[in-house]
Amino acid sequence: MFDPANLGEQAQKKKLLDALSKRIYARIIPPYKEHLIVSCKEVACGDPNCSPIDTVVTLLWTEGPGAAGRGLFGFPCAVEKIDDDILNFFIPDADVLADWQNGIKAFWNPLKKRRRKKNCCGLVNGYLEWVGSLLGFSKLDA
Repeated sequence: MFDPANLGEQAQKKKLLDALSKRIYARIIPPYKEHLIVSCKEVACGDPNCSPIDTVVTLLWTEGPGAAGRGLFGFPCAVEKIDDDILNFFIPDADVLADWQNGIKAFWNPLKKRRRKKNCCGLVNGYLEWVGSLLGFSKLDA
């Protein structure tokens, strides 16, 4: 429901999400930047074992050989908690970006890929699977 009292908070959140989109775009290596749209949004999680707010990133290639390409990844925290270390940890690697750009289904999980023991903003196992299912992606659709 529209609440005029929240306009300032919503505007600030939009600025943070837009800034995050630009930070992510800046970290994408050049071959994958062409015709790329980066979109960020926050989603609420009702699972008590999960972060209450997650930030989800959609990558969409609009033209060229990757016109059908799309990818999805996320951060298990609100946008204002995403610092450079968290961003660098969760951003997909070149192999996954190449697959997504070319319309190949690939699943990105930085914890499995890097085999690090890092607990960022309350990360729980299965987080990325949950975000994908919430947005209608199967494990292979990301």
